[in-house]
Amino acid sequence: MDIAFAIVPLLIYLMLLAITVFVLYLVIQAAVRNGINTSIVGKRMLEKKDDNPKFK
Repeated sequence: MDIAFAIVPLLIYLMLLAITVFVLYLVIQAAVRNGINTSIVGKRMLEKKDDNPKFK
């Protein structure tokens, strides 16, 4: 029974860690996507993609 009480906090910690990493991943992904789309290089790449059907 003592082992069960030792494992439960570890499982809770691992679940919270996994949730935190997932949320952080979503935030970073959104920031990078928005940053690329609004940057000068990102706009230029989008223009090239629209002009050249080879990149589609």
